[in-house]
Amino acid sequence: MSQKARVLDVPLPLVFDRPFYVDCVVSTHKQLLLKSPMAEVYDDRIDIVFKAVDAVHLSFKLPRVEIRIPTEHEVAGIENAFGENILALPGNQAFIIAGGPSDGYIVASAAYMVKSNLHGANPSPLFFDLEGTERPDVIYRLAS
Repeated sequence: MSQKARVLDVPLPLVFDRPFYVDCVVSTHKQLLLKSPMAEVYDDRIDIVFKAVDAVHLSFKLPRVEIRIPTEHEVAGIENAFGENILALPGNQAFIIAGGPSDGYIVASAAYMVKSNLHGANPSPLFFDLEGTERPDVIYRLAS
C-alpha cells in the first residue's frame, strides 16, 4: 500500500465528454461520489468525490459533466433555495454541475478526482479511508 498520495490541483472549469452517474452517498461522512465507468471507448474510470456536502441539487445520470464555479446569479439561486448562510459556513463552496437535463450544484468543502483502471463495481480509490482500498498514487483536487 502506498504511503501518501500526491495531491495535484486541477483548475475549474473541468469538462468530461463522457457519462457520469451518482454512485454513492455516504451520509455518515457527508460525501457524494460521481463515477464515470470504463467502456470500450475509455481507457480509464474517473471518480469524483465531494466532501462535507451540505446541499445537492443534481440529476443522478449525466451524459457529460462540466464542473465550474457558480456565477453571481447562480449563487443567489443556491442561497435562495438553502438559505443565505449555506455558503457562509467555513470552507463551503458551490460547484455547478452541468451536462444533465438541467444544471445542478453541490455545496461542499472540497472535491477530489482520481483516474483508475478499475471497473464499475469496484470501490472507489477515493474511499481508501472508509473501505480500506489501496490509497491512489495521485489524487486531483478540484480548485476554484
